[in-house]
Amino acid sequence: MSDKSKKSKEMEVIDDLPLDEGSLDTASINEDVRSDKDKRSEDGKKNLRMGLIKKKDRDPILHVSAIVLAIACMIVICNTVFDIAIADHSDPPIEYGDKVVVDYIGCYQEFYDKDNLKNGAIVFDTSLSSLKDSDVMKSYEYNPAYKQLNVEIGKGKYLKAFEEALIGHVPGDVVKVCIPNGYGEAQLYDFTNMANIKMADVLTADEFKSLFGFDAPSANSGLMYLNAHTEIKEKDEAKYSPFGFPAVISTMTDGTVAVNYMPEEGNTYIMSEDVSVKVDSVKDGVVKITYELKKDTKRDFVKVIVDNNNAIYVYPESMKYKTTDEKTGEDLYFTITIVKYE
Repeated sequence: MSDKSKKSKEMEVIDDLPLDEGSLDTASINEDVRSDKDKRSEDGKKNLRMGLIKKKDRDPILHVSAIVLAIACMIVICNTVFDIAIADHSDPPIEYGDKVVVDYIGCYQEFYDKDNLKNGAIVFDTSLSSLKDSDVMKSYEYNPAYKQLNVEIGKGKYLKAFEEALIGHVPGDVVKVCIPNGYGEAQLYDFTNMANIKMADVLTADEFKSLFGFDAPSANSGLMYLNAHTEIKEKDEAKYSPFGFPAVISTMTDGTVAVNYMPEEGNTYIMSEDVSVKVDSVKDGVVKITYELKKDTKRDFVKVIVDNNNAIYVYPESMKYKTTDEKTGEDLYFTITIVKYE
């Protein structure tokens, strides 16, 4: 492995490529490769990296054919590779079976742009701890381990399109790839924007943490009181109930958590920066509510709690919702930096 310093330069490689593998002209691709080789070998010092850099004891013709096939696979599987920063050094290109270490940023709606954090990208996962305190918009389920990935190309441990987008590149390259519906399709339903919530409920400790976003108090710590959430405050570290209602929390000796909501009829509470809840009535232990979605939200979808321990994701523009998890049915925008061979 070469130790020479690496300097990256950005160039657009593939944009809105055809999805039909049959539409690729392989002979034309090989002719372009040969032409580029002639142009770049004038001083006898440079070779075209994509397909012409040789690994030891490899047949150059077979190697070029393998790279052409890899490009075809990348077009069909990944749909669109938007741009790539090419590292200027002579490491052999990545092939099936190779093991590499990568950094990555995964987003919904748009690629991460460090120079434009308000471009609409919603980060759902990343290996970069520098994003922890970043002002970039993050998904509802954002909880990354901030660890690089060890990827064996073709093994299938990660999304197939994610792995195969790395083929033909070398450490130092930066690949941006969009994977449509990376985690499958989601069925959509009409959103009625009304629900009935029980004023009192008993949850397991795990259910409580999933719903409230923090741990329940210990059994011997007494009652926990949560104030009403009625306004958005910058860097607000207070804890609130998922509906924004004032609430009293207590943990029983068996580990279950008792939740008692205390909303006032006619009041409006904040569920999130995109969703508020209006209390229509409080009667017989049931709170009837109407959801009000922020009309100018920058999110493609918003998270809505629909009963005492379930959530849905609503698309404000269409007023449709899905009951699957956040990733399902979403296009995934990955920025991948190839760090090194493993």
